[in-house]
Amino acid sequence: MAKRVAPKHREFESRTERGKFIKICEDMMDSPAWKALNRSQRYLYIELKRKYTARTVNGVVAEDNSRNISLPKAEALTLYSNLQTFRGDIDCLIAVGLIDLVQSGWNTRSVNIYGFSERWKRYGLCHMGRVSVRRLSLSSVSVAIANAKAIPESSYILHATGSKHKGEFLVFMWYLLIFDIG
Repeated sequence: MAKRVAPKHREFESRTERGKFIKICEDMMDSPAWKALNRSQRYLYIELKRKYTARTVNGVVAEDNSRNISLPKAEALTLYSNLQTFRGDIDCLIAVGLIDLVQSGWNTRSVNIYGFSERWKRYGLCHMGRVSVRRLSLSSVSVAIANAKAIPESSYILHATGSKHKGEFLVFMWYLLIFDIG
């Protein structure tokens, strides 16, 4: 059996005949989640997708890094003039369900690890269930995180927004969004 050769790109698509490309399906681009994003957030998602790699065996994905995508501070500064805008855009991608925060590097002063998510498919749909939002005080954050761990991962989002002021991280709001599907 002959080895399958990757198709050639047309001249207007790439500088090379067989270069790497980024796959974004039309149903994602037509979704309410994608339409809720602005241009810079869409560009950030494309930059994160550039980091995705997969190894296929006989046409089946054997391994990939879909849950191990990082964007270090130095790279973020090449895309954005300030980090507050970058963090806001990342938060928006998480909120619409295109990516998840897999591992936070805030406590260890290391890079955050992001992963691609399928939650965008449920964004903005009426039949996704009732969404209850509870505002949590700073003292009850650890209790909320412990309670959230008991809920299946696909049914909650823990989201924090904040800013730096005089060298301290001030948390303005903690939201625990619980989707009561059923």
